[in-house]
Amino acid sequence: MYCKTFFYAFVSLLAACLVLGCSSKKNELEQAGLKGNVKSLREITYQAVGNNDTVVKGDVVMAEDIKNYYAEYNRSGNMQQLINYDNNNEQSSRWIFFYDADGKALGGNYYHADGTLLDSTYYVYDRRGNITEYYHYLADGKLKSKIFSDHDRRGNVVSERFITPDNITERTTKCKYSGNNLTEDQSYASDNRLVYFSRYEYDRENNLVKQTIYNADSTVNSSGIYTYNKHSDMISCTSHNGTGQELHYTYTYLYDHMQNWIQKITFLNGEAVFLTVRQFEYYK
Repeated sequence: MYCKTFFYAFVSLLAACLVLGCSSKKNELEQAGLKGNVKSLREITYQAVGNNDTVVKGDVVMAEDIKNYYAEYNRSGNMQQLINYDNNNEQSSRWIFFYDADGKALGGNYYHADGTLLDSTYYVYDRRGNITEYYHYLADGKLKSKIFSDHDRRGNVVSERFITPDNITERTTKCKYSGNNLTEDQSYASDNRLVYFSRYEYDRENNLVKQTIYNADSTVNSSGIYTYNKHSDMISCTSHNGTGQELHYTYTYLYDHMQNWIQKITFLNGEAVFLTVRQFEYYK
């Protein structure tokens, strides 16, 4: 298992508890930790061939938490389109996103590589600019799912209901914070039964340093411990699953003139496993 999975599991849990809740307050470059006025970003991950100073690109890697994509941003720092590629670097799908005059996200359309519409999303805001309703539609216009959210005074999502087209609450998530940092979330099934809960710890720069996922009976399901460099990029990750298995990943980076990383090598127990490259274009 790729240690990055734990980090992206954290991001997935935050998908509405933080990202959607703060989308009206931060542009997407800020949310992604990107610096400068980025116009576009191309990211590809390869198998690492060799080790240490001799690492070169192998085959393109495709996995759930490893993306091969091209993203375009407008001058307000919000993503206009996201193009996904397969392991042959051929376009597989594309998102086109829409915003109002104030830069608030209105939703997006998802297309197959041949231009066929696959589905779409639409957001509803409250007076404070928080996303309170999220709708996901199929290509024929039928509702696929919806999410209703409640926020605190800071704009953080404190509760969230995932609802089916038949208006059945499929899952509920409740979140607790310290400032704007998520410290605990609880996931409940449709019968209000607790399924799991997670707790999070941060450093002084608000980087996630520990994540623990618990089963409903409070036994540990999995955990991750993370450290970062001065750029707030992760440089190590140690993960444990419920059986005690430990995985230790480390990361090295190269940066461009804007201090965005343009190369990352991922090591598993000291052996290079992935080489990720990013190419940026900036507005002048």
